[in-house]
Amino acid sequence: MGLHFIRQALRQDERALILTTASSRASAELAASLGFDFAPHFESGRLTIRESASFTAGSDTAHWSNLPPEGFDRLRGLIETHGIRRVLLDTVLPWVAVPRMDMVA
Repeated sequence: MGLHFIRQALRQDERALILTTASSRASAELAASLGFDFAPHFESGRLTIRESASFTAGSDTAHWSNLPPEGFDRLRGLIETHGIRRVLLDTVLPWVAVPRMDMVA
């Protein structure tokens, strides 16, 4: 459903961002395998894929951590700088406040 949301943005000539816990390359390959040809949109700069780990604290570790306020500021800056109109969060887990790790499941 999220990829349809992004495809519609691109059809409407809007800039879009996919923020994912997977690698950018894996996300692009998955989209292509499902019939979403986003390659021209990457090349034109209308579609950006970023790994959410680049915005989260402790991104070099294997555990989930809460996003610090600076991460939201960096994300907002990316959105504003690139004129992004639609954002797909794939998955939202790093973006929610989880007080205890046993609550993640």
